[in-house]
Amino acid sequence: MILLTVPVFYPLVQHMGYDLVWFGIVTVIGAEIGLLTPPFGISCFVIRATIEDQSITLKDIFMGALPFAAVMLVVLVILIAFPQISLVLI
Repeated sequence: MILLTVPVFYPLVQHMGYDLVWFGIVTVIGAEIGLLTPPFGISCFVIRATIEDQSITLKDIFMGALPFAAVMLVVLVILIAFPQISLVLI
């Protein structure tokens, strides 16, 4: 996912004058959200495949991951609104 999006958006982000470290952080957090949420949710499918308890459904796993995805989405919005938060250590 990152290998497809970064080469497309990198020149645009660089031309617009945004910090590339910020762009990398936002891209990685966005990809992490994609790994937790449907329709892809690869992490949730991996968890389901490793659990031996058949009473736990894929829906249960997605519902358990929902609060984490929501918090990550809030963090992503905050980092987009205030990029200096992610750049404070540079």
